[in-house]
Amino acid sequence: MKKIFIIPCIFVVLLTFSYNVKAAQFIENQTVNSNKSWTINFGEEVLFNDETKDNIKIEDINGNEVNSTMNLSEDSKAITITPEEGGYLPGESYTLNIGSKVHSKSGKELRKDIKFHFNIKNETEVISGIILKDTDKPLISTGAGDSPNNELWVKYSDGKEDLLVESMDAEDIKDIIAGIFNPQLTRDKKKIYFMTEAWATSAAIHVVEIKSKNQQFVCSGNYLKIIEKGQYSGKLIVNQHRYYGAPNYGAYDNYYIVDENGKQIEDLGDDPAVLDEY
Repeated sequence: MKKIFIIPCIFVVLLTFSYNVKAAQFIENQTVNSNKSWTINFGEEVLFNDETKDNIKIEDINGNEVNSTMNLSEDSKAITITPEEGGYLPGESYTLNIGSKVHSKSGKELRKDIKFHFNIKNETEVISGIILKDTDKPLISTGAGDSPNNELWVKYSDGKEDLLVESMDAEDIKDIIAGIFNPQLTRDKKKIYFMTEAWATSAAIHVVEIKSKNQQFVCSGNYLKIIEKGQYSGKLIVNQHRYYGAPNYGAYDNYYIVDENGKQIEDLGDDPAVLDEY
């Protein structure tokens, strides 16, 4: 397998699968669109097994792997890697890694690893802050008592402000929006998680999509943190008030990792010191 070529626009990398590396020429730190796919063209058929797949990946600046899909061409001489929706963040930097264990069907491997750094265009308005605004509207009754009728706004770098969530009453306590607090912006700047007053023993956690302004209940919780890195990046840590069943009864409050729909992934126990790990 003599050569490998990566050709996105004017980016070119030339490598050999023999012991002599001919060249490694490319334009570092070029800026591309947020939906950019990279196609790696090989001089002969590549063995598309787990070892090859594990040696081609994209990482963010923290070393977290970007969820991507890989496809092999019909002639087995090209691999395309594409990030899943929301994989690239506007304005962020990434690294395409091609490991030396990438090999041809004849068993030839690359002599060394290569890394290519690139940036994503900032194609969206830059969010500069989240604002909670009080109103003079009547208080809203919740399980925790009468709560403020406030609003959640987002502010952009050009000074523009946009209303995302208004307080509202509802028949089901989990759907009530009142006393909004602790808003947190997701790393991809597409959603904001926030808390509201709800039950006597627990607040409620909601999420709103900034573009569509669609809002929904996630789960109950008296603590909220978005995990920024590691295997649970993008997931949530919440603290929930729960009850023992028979014969013990009684209540307890533990920290949990949950997904974006509030489904439990892991029980972290009741010690707040565990939060330092995330």
